[in-house]
Amino acid sequence: MFNMIGYVLYQYHDRLGLEVHRSVETRKPDDKELIAQLVEENRIEDALGVAYEAQRLSPDDLDAQDRYHKLLLLAKKADKVLSHAQRFIPLLLRKQRNARAMEVYAACRNTKDDFRMESAANQLELARGAAAQRDDRAVMRLLLQFDRRYPESSEVPGAWLLQAKTMADRIKQDQAAMQLLRLLLGKYPKAPEAKEAQQYLTVLQNMARLEGGSRNA
Repeated sequence: MFNMIGYVLYQYHDRLGLEVHRSVETRKPDDKELIAQLVEENRIEDALGVAYEAQRLSPDDLDAQDRYHKLLLLAKKADKVLSHAQRFIPLLLRKQRNARAMEVYAACRNTKDDFRMESAANQLELARGAAAQRDDRAVMRLLLQFDRRYPESSEVPGAWLLQAKTMADRIKQDQAAMQLLRLLLGKYPKAPEAKEAQQYLTVLQNMARLEGGSRNA
């Protein structure tokens, strides 16, 4: 009965001249809004704390990872920028965000000149991302002395094949490319990349013969 009376009073409160007090719900700001507010208030450390927790709880969330990366750069946390990039760059590559991956890599290079991925597979994948963006200089820089930086790695044949292709197709250094392919075939004859390397070497050799014949004619 009391519930029914309360419902009737609420339903017809305007006719009865009654005033209804509604509770106002306050919406909690999301992480993005809270971080923006803290940065605006120049509370960078607090913003970093929020961003860190957000990216920790959502390791596959690109936006959360990106906000944390940008805040680390803003706060000039060099060591943390580099360590976070070891997780962030592979995530970007998996999500096919090659251009952004290269931007993060460039930021890390600005932080530390000799920055590279700890994993040979990630370094090679980053080079492939650079190749997809047609950034030939980045490809060559990422693969420079790959076998010395990652000794005994199974990724070396793949790195050399990509390097040879970049030299021949993009930089027009066919002789250097053929030399690298011969090295690949000599040192890693059973590697999965060996067959493709041999085919590519044969094409370059045939092209060299044709060009030589044209000059002699």
